[in-house]
Amino acid sequence: MNVSWIERLTHSRILYFLIVSSVTVCGVAVRLIGLGNGLWLDEAWVANSVRADSVASMFHYDAWLQTTPPLMLLLVRVTVRSLGMSNYTFRLVPLLFGLMAVVCMFFLVRRVLSPLYALPAWILLVFSPVAIFYSKSLKQYSAELAAVTVILLVCILYLERPTLRRFCLLVAVVAVSLPMAYPVALFLPGISMVVWLAANQTGNSATAPARRRWEGLIRALILDAVAGGILIGLYLFFLRPNTSPSLHAYFNEGREGFGFFRAAMNNDYTLLWLLPLPAPVSLRGRLLVFGAVGLLIFVGLILAWVQYRNGTRKWLQVQVICGLPVLLLFVCNGFMLYPVTNRTVLFLLPAVILLLLCSLQLIFDFVLQRSRREWLKPTRDLVMVCATLVLIVNGAWTQPWGTFHVPEEDVEGAVSFLHANVQSGDVLWVHSTCAEAFKLYAAMTGWSNAPAQFGHTGYPCCPRGVQVGGGVSNEKDVRSDLDRVPASFSGKVWLLYNTRADHWAWVGADEPKIMEDVFRERGCLQKQTPTFHHIGVSYFDCTAAHAQLLKGDGVR
Repeated sequence: MNVSWIERLTHSRILYFLIVSSVTVCGVAVRLIGLGNGLWLDEAWVANSVRADSVASMFHYDAWLQTTPPLMLLLVRVTVRSLGMSNYTFRLVPLLFGLMAVVCMFFLVRRVLSPLYALPAWILLVFSPVAIFYSKSLKQYSAELAAVTVILLVCILYLERPTLRRFCLLVAVVAVSLPMAYPVALFLPGISMVVWLAANQTGNSATAPARRRWEGLIRALILDAVAGGILIGLYLFFLRPNTSPSLHAYFNEGREGFGFFRAAMNNDYTLLWLLPLPAPVSLRGRLLVFGAVGLLIFVGLILAWVQYRNGTRKWLQVQVICGLPVLLLFVCNGFMLYPVTNRTVLFLLPAVILLLLCSLQLIFDFVLQRSRREWLKPTRDLVMVCATLVLIVNGAWTQPWGTFHVPEEDVEGAVSFLHANVQSGDVLWVHSTCAEAFKLYAAMTGWSNAPAQFGHTGYPCCPRGVQVGGGVSNEKDVRSDLDRVPASFSGKVWLLYNTRADHWAWVGADEPKIMEDVFRERGCLQKQTPTFHHIGVSYFDCTAAHAQLLKGDGVR
């Protein structure tokens, strides 16, 4: 069978250029479209802290627990103060970090994997739906992704040639990354281990000079000392002042009673949700995927150990650097020290991709070396090329292109409408779920005299000094809170609130309905208002109700 055309195809520079170019264009496009959408709740309080009067109040935001790392906040603050406040400028730093992760991942996989496996590995990150979403969200998660990708790249460069200059670069990158991405700390044990052992990468440890062994140990200790000192400072000055039992309870809600296997499977599956791949919904399907992924990585680890015993240390080093943080995450989640959600584990995406593709390459190479069938290699090559093309088509086709321009929560549109219609003497009741976004867009539109009152029920997590949790909302508290608008009030009442069903299911009561019921019971006339995505605006005219109340008092 003539298979020369397969070899020409897999080694075609034109095809390689076309793939890289198309993926780059598409990857940049999905990160730019919708960048100017209005900021939603989680972004709005970060934006408000960034525009605080002082740097100290930015790090210790009075209204909300500050969970965003300090260096990320400083970069956004400098950007906004230099370019002015807008949706684009608030998200410029996360966008740049998202693009940095894409670029660095390209060079990282080229250093570790052969081209047949490097391209699909890179494509998995480019089209990751979670990576795309947070590259245009004012949160720290794209910075965490970029920091880990850069650290892995620099670490691989050091392991290729462990010179003093490259070690200093590694220490510097770790030192800069920690104040920008706290979860980088999970990579430090594995990196420290391979730095220690890198001194013995030529020859075996029994014959390596003692000076080289001590050099590796000293470098590992220096890296640990620098990183440990920074982590202690971050904990004392930034983490400890911004935590509370409420935050801890929120992170660990619903995880009590999980056995180790179930917790591990959930963690594993959360990591797989980062990838742009179809995912089964049924428990049986998840178990099959869990078993297949576990078997793939386990076999890859065994083959990496075999390679290590034969003198090739690269594969085992990569497995340690990428696999140990995943195990540490499972442990931290088991002890309820770190929450596992699709956004909080985004920093592990490069490690997960490398684990999977390294194992795949090791297995295919092992089979090809042990088999003498000539048709296996071109078949493998053709399969990998087809898989790469399928990943590109699937990644581009499954993007929600039609909804990229729809904001997560259109508070910006709602505030613009209210600014144009609310008059002096009206009451504007802003629910706690919209408070931060309302403050932001009121400031951005120059609405300094808004007659706003802020609700104190149904909080999302986590305002400073307020105990929140799932299932704590009740009708009595909502009605009591609304008593701050007297029943004798004569005029117009506007309500601004969130319409996400998942939030109201979490707090335990449909507070928008309760609020509307209160004013209907008072005899206020509800009038039609525009609809906004995931945001509700209700309008009540209580003038007639007040007149009726006065008439009733006169009769009595």
